[in-house]
Amino acid sequence: MSKAKRENWSGALGFILAAAGSAIGLGNIWKFPYITGLNGGGAFVLIYLLCILLVGLPVMLCELTIGRNTRKDPYGAFRELQTQHSRLARFFGWLLVLGAVGLVLGGRWGFAVVALIFAVLLLTKGFATLGLLGVFGGLAILSYYAVVGGWAVAYMLKAFRRQLDYHDLGAAQAAFSQFVENPGLMVGFQLVFMVLCALVIWSGVRKGIERWSKILMPLLFLLLLAVILRSLTLPGARAGVAFFLYPDFSKLSTAGVLEALGHSFYTLSLGMGITVTYGSYLKREQNMISASLWVIVLDTLAATMAGLAIFPAVFAMGFDPASGPSLLFEVLPATFNSFPGGFGWFWCGLFFLMLSIAALTSGVALLQIGTAYFMDQFKIRRHWAILISFAGVAALGVLSSVSIGNWENLEALKRAIGMTFGAGTLAGSFFDTLDYLASNWMLPLSGMFIAIFVAWEWGMRPADAELRQGAERWTDRWLPWGRRRIESSPDAAPGAEAGAEHGIELPAVSGIGFLTIWNFLVRFVSPVIILLVFLYSIGVIKPH
Repeated sequence: MSKAKRENWSGALGFILAAAGSAIGLGNIWKFPYITGLNGGGAFVLIYLLCILLVGLPVMLCELTIGRNTRKDPYGAFRELQTQHSRLARFFGWLLVLGAVGLVLGGRWGFAVVALIFAVLLLTKGFATLGLLGVFGGLAILSYYAVVGGWAVAYMLKAFRRQLDYHDLGAAQAAFSQFVENPGLMVGFQLVFMVLCALVIWSGVRKGIERWSKILMPLLFLLLLAVILRSLTLPGARAGVAFFLYPDFSKLSTAGVLEALGHSFYTLSLGMGITVTYGSYLKREQNMISASLWVIVLDTLAATMAGLAIFPAVFAMGFDPASGPSLLFEVLPATFNSFPGGFGWFWCGLFFLMLSIAALTSGVALLQIGTAYFMDQFKIRRHWAILISFAGVAALGVLSSVSIGNWENLEALKRAIGMTFGAGTLAGSFFDTLDYLASNWMLPLSGMFIAIFVAWEWGMRPADAELRQGAERWTDRWLPWGRRRIESSPDAAPGAEAGAEHGIELPAVSGIGFLTIWNFLVRFVSPVIILLVFLYSIGVIKPH
């Protein structure tokens, strides 16, 4: 089947930097360093890297093969590859119907309605439902992600204008509280951040996303390096390095291992359509395996460098490490402004410039999901697709902007959600509710079903054939044991039939190699691990 003409990355470097930019975001700057320090430092990093290989890389390759094979947005990609009247999709659809009945009997009719909606989608649209979930879920994530991105831009401007010149945590906390309780400022900077994302993708994939990725990603690493060098020269910085990287296996609990599993999945932007979308712009001859490994290396390197930039400074200045916004927007401004020499405002500004870049590259990827969907499915120009996506995200983001601390400004919406889903869903704010639903429900379930789709619906043979293109040096290497010559039947090699269909010359030997290991992980390991992460994230599994 001939594929429609589509934009391409200029080469491997453009894709790697763009994909790394989508993965390197706010979570790398604060979450990975913090959870690493709390869960045994270097011991946690080792477990995390193992989880990347067992979960992150296999699912990432699944999404890339889907995107490059179809050269379409997530919805169009799954719709093209699924079998007509998919039995597997109908099975999960009817399973959700039964689940909806159980929820009704349990009095949770709001969740029953959601389950029934997804059941109807699976029964009518099949696995294309995954594409819809990726597109609109990604845009929903951007709606509240843009709020924090706006904070980063605002604090960068404040730092360079020397408006964050305080040296104690109390003053920093008061300033941040005053800032987020101003709805006008919240909405304004959220829109500023969204405009920056739109401007980057306005000129397209190669002239927009790729060009800016080649500028912003090297700049991000240079800024990280500069802040690291300054932090490590502070007296007492070694305590921060020890907190972050010293391997202490006594701190590595079962909960810590599950945390590593979850973060290895979330950090690569899997399950939200970004990788499928970016994969659709890959040329056929590009090596998806080596490119994916480079993305993983850059993502992990950025997270490690962020920890070395943050914790030595925090410990040297006598502050306690904290998580989330309190670390980024309260502890760190006070930390940098306490630096000796009188240039604390400058280092504070550099840090928030770095944070703004990390947020921007991820925001760009999320906005591109919706843009690609509207361009492909409704055959409209890029600029109109951007404006439609921008308007929807901005409108939803306003609700998060005006409800950072609580539901005070959204009482009617609070009552509606409470009546529908129960009071237990109202913890925090609308911002927190969206984050909880996306992080704990949408992403793990989407990732699990993507692996199931590739393994049992589309099939490993065509997926193997697609992955092999451009990556023969990886896929045609076999481990010493189990190596054998291919017999007359094409079934002797993974992907043989599909390879013949696509006109791919097969290797003369077969055995245990990369494709064999990938097939096993996608079929049996990754879905089970992601299911465990999902059950842990929603509180079903409670390790001691």
